[in-house]
Formats: sequence, structure tokens, C-alpha cells
Amino acid sequence: MLERKVDGVAIMTFGIQDSLFDRFLAEKIPVVFMDVAYSHPHSSVLSVDYRAGILEGVRHLSGLGHQSIGFISGPLRLRSATTRKEAFLDSLSSNGLESNPAWVVEGDHTLDGGRDAMQKILALPEWPTAVMCSNDMTAIGVQHALFEANLKVPEDFSLIGFDDIHLAEYTIPPLTTVRMACVDLAQKAVSCLLSHVEPNRTTPETAARIATRLIVRQTTGHPRVALSEPAITARARR
Repeated sequence: MLERKVDGVAIMTFGIQDSLFDRFLAEKIPVVFMDVAYSHPHSSVLSVDYRAGILEGVRHLSGLGHQSIGFISGPLRLRSATTRKEAFLDSLSSNGLESNPAWVVEGDHTLDGGRDAMQKILALPEWPTAVMCSNDMTAIGVQHALFEANLKVPEDFSLIGFDDIHLAEYTIPPLTTVRMACVDLAQKAVSCLLSHVEPNRTTPETAARIATRLIVRQTTGHPRVALSEPAITARARR
């Protein structure tokens, strides 16, 4: 991009090395980031409203009767993963629900990471009745782990993802998730970049808010009357 002398760059991913950021700014090329705000006149940040979407998800589960909710985060070296985890814990507290540290497991935003994290939860003596995930790939991995354990979604566990990737609509059953609209991200990223390069703009857009909302599909339902690990394990082994 530097060789092609681009006028601006939107980095639509999470996590970036400072050295890359410095290269763009040394050339005075405007840059738009996700979540990470740099104090520089040539940069803008798109801030995702994680809290609104996750709070909506927790309220949805609580309204269905879930009192025991677990969470599988992304890699906590990423600011976005840490923010999503904090939003989940705050949402539990605001709904009068207690968090169990054993049910909050760090994943890596991959299918394998979701499967492995869910297997850790299933190895515990006591299980939550619902699990929220930091992204949809993790949630799909969770679905696979539950399938391997002969457990059903949402009969045995309710499940919520985050991002609403295209695949989420086609899992079996279709995944309930928090939508972060890609079109909204793209439009606001372009708007911020143009505000830096248009000659008639005196004040560039340095920040934009990205809304989120819960998309209810078929992986959430009422909890079992008594979610007993030994009872379900016995049924799973038949």
C-alpha cells in the first residue's frame, strides 16, 4: 500500500503492531483502526458498542430463566477480547447475576479454541445452563464439543455468539448471536478516511460508534429444570 501511494488505510481487524502504525503515520497517511485509539491527527477509531449487544444477550438469557451463564473469551492480549469479557461480567452484575470464575474461560477466537474451552467447562463438576462466546467461530466450536458429548443446543445448553458472520445463520440449529454490521463498519471507515483527505474538511472525524444488537435464532431456550452434570453425563454415555 505504501508503494502504491494510497491516500488512506482502514485496518478492519483487531490488534496491530505499533511499528506498522508508525510506518503509515511517517508518510502522513490517514489510518482508521478498530477499537484502538491513537492520539494522532491522522488517525481515527471505530469503537464497537460491545456492552449494548452483550447486555442484550444476558438479558435475553435471564428472561428465559438462566441464572448460571458462562463465557468463552477471545485471547486476552487483544483489547477487543478484554472489552467483551468485561462487558459480559458487567452485564451479569447489572442483571443481579453472579459470575463463576470457573465458567469464564479464555479461548482464541477459533473453532478449535471454542471446542477446547467448552470441553474444559464440561470437565467441571458443575455446569452453567448457558454460554456466551466472544465470537461466532468460538460458538460454532462449542456446538461441536456439545455434539461430541451427545448434548443438545438449546435443550441442554443455550448458546450465544458474537459478530453474526454469514455461517451463523446456517449452523444447526442456527446461532443466536450479537450482530456487528459489516456494512456499518465499512461506511463509517470510509467516512472517517475521506474526512482526512478531502481538502474542504477542516475537522477530520476522529471517532465513530458502531452499534450492535442481538439476533435471536434457535440456540437459546429455557434452561432445564435441574441441570445436573451426573444425570446429563449418564444420558450422554448411553
